[in-house]
Amino acid sequence: MAQPLPIPPIAPQAVGAEHELAAAVAFRIGRPVDSWAVVAALESEGWRDVDARERFGREDLFGLGEDLFPACQVEAGHLGADAGHDDDRESAARLAVGFGASYGRGLLYALPVAGQIAALVWLGYSLWASVRLTEGGATMIAMGTIASFIVTAGFVQALAHETSRLLGHGLGGQARRMAFRIAGLGAAAVAATGALGFAVNLVVPFYPVELAAVGTTYYVLLGWLWLALALLYAEERLWAVGAATTLGILPVWGAVAGLGWGIHTAHALGLVVAIAVALAWAAWRLGASAGRRERAGRRERAGPPPPLPRASTVVHTTLPYVAYGVLYFSVLFADRVVSWSASGDDPLAYPLWFRTDYELGMDWALAVIFAMLAAVPFSVRRMSGQIHELAHVADPAEASAHMRRQYLRHLAALVGIGVAAVGAVWWGGLWVGAHGPALLGPIFEPGVTRTVFAVAAVGYFFFSVGLMNGLVFLAQGQTGRVLQPLAWALAVDLAVGFAATRGWGYEHAGWGLLAGSALFAAVTTRHALRMLRRADYFAYAAY
Repeated sequence: MAQPLPIPPIAPQAVGAEHELAAAVAFRIGRPVDSWAVVAALESEGWRDVDARERFGREDLFGLGEDLFPACQVEAGHLGADAGHDDDRESAARLAVGFGASYGRGLLYALPVAGQIAALVWLGYSLWASVRLTEGGATMIAMGTIASFIVTAGFVQALAHETSRLLGHGLGGQARRMAFRIAGLGAAAVAATGALGFAVNLVVPFYPVELAAVGTTYYVLLGWLWLALALLYAEERLWAVGAATTLGILPVWGAVAGLGWGIHTAHALGLVVAIAVALAWAAWRLGASAGRRERAGRRERAGPPPPLPRASTVVHTTLPYVAYGVLYFSVLFADRVVSWSASGDDPLAYPLWFRTDYELGMDWALAVIFAMLAAVPFSVRRMSGQIHELAHVADPAEASAHMRRQYLRHLAALVGIGVAAVGAVWWGGLWVGAHGPALLGPIFEPGVTRTVFAVAAVGYFFFSVGLMNGLVFLAQGQTGRVLQPLAWALAVDLAVGFAATRGWGYEHAGWGLLAGSALFAAVTTRHALRMLRRADYFAYAAY
């Protein structure tokens, strides 16, 4: 398997010669069908008539596009017009090596979670959890955690989208400024909504003031932590993420074991330290390599660094990704709200109350989604790259048939990994319950937790399938094909979960997740197969 080509810059500020611009256009759209396709590619990357005049002496973009068209044809030939069929010729061994490397990197995303679990088992507490919490404390932490994920999800997606776009153009300084600007807006939104929620609880006392203060503190600090870590995830600095969350545990340990502090105060200290470490690392390293290339390019071409896009432009371009992030976490956590609001045998003292046995089953099943999502980047990168290369093919029908075959292969591989993951996580849990630390033994005993795991594991299986489809759509700019199914999944999740919990008990809320995720997987799979029937069109339309 050939190594992926580096993405040549195409932004007006990053291109100094016509052949560089032609190569960048050809890399993105393949062999253009006419000069209008070249102009469309330039406009999609921010080129204006004034750029054509000032940089290349053309009257407007259409003149530049006409002159670049022959060079783009030549550059597309150099890149290889039939690269989309490489999969059929690649050996299984080389594909396996590429997948193994990608899968191993994907598993690193679970590293911070693994570190927190290890700390919880070893010390009895982690960065924001503890085995000695009261039910009230656990409820507030759980509610704060869920709310922080949902509220920050849109900002995290917008940050990732804009930062990766600017880094791809070699604009490291602008990427850093944009990332910190979006993270700052997210932090302000978290603080404002936290204060508003606390004030509402003062007027309408759903919870005692002490519990509300605890929940608000965790909500704000966890929200800020997710935003700070997003700055590191923007360049996939996974070891830095692990370092920040691990270093945050040290002050918790020192405050509890050495100073005798309460767990909530110790958690607050640890979260502040983790946030500070992540922010410092991001301020130091985010965009550093791209920034060096940017400064070198400016020395060659002269001129000031380009300004950041207007806020209205950023809002317009990132809004679908914001909606995706909010819907994503809403689907994942809707079952908790449904379960914790079901009274069961005894009436609830408060609107939502943490169910330990239910949450343990859901957390156990999370290992399935981590195992499956580690395989998704490999499939999404390969399919997206192959779709892009189809814009110039001579036989669209054959190309679409080829892409459907490739898609079904990736889908079959993900399904196989998912089935293996469900079995491995189930038997692994039973083994840990029998032979692992005594603290974990009760978790895997027969009862509610096992039942919840069985349902949730299948739900996460379907959700991962839908997510692979959805990420392919997002890569092609087909946001509606993932947002609509996610909205339907959320509605089904809530409706089925509510009916199941009110009819049979709180432990059956996972059936809502399973039903919603199955719908998400089915609809997005159908959309994917329909899209790939016209893969050449969507490859061209993406630009």
